[in-house]
Amino acid sequence: MRMREAVQLSESTLYPVLRRLLQTGCLETFDEQHQGRNRRFYRITETGRKTLSFYREEWLSFRNLVNSIMKTEEAR
Repeated sequence: MRMREAVQLSESTLYPVLRRLLQTGCLETFDEQHQGRNRRFYRITETGRKTLSFYREEWLSFRNLVNSIMKTEEAR
């Protein structure tokens, strides 16, 4: 899925995030010619995959905690 299809982000929001992900080794870039112009592409690295896995687990734990709190509140 492309980023533009998933969420609405402006370039001023997206590029600082991409820069941070590059600096931490979560992404790598490569350039390719497209219609006579160079285009930059981003690819997730192994470090990025591990980081993503960690944050997914953190999110699931947080979500489960919030769901638990909400169920307790509904029972009152």
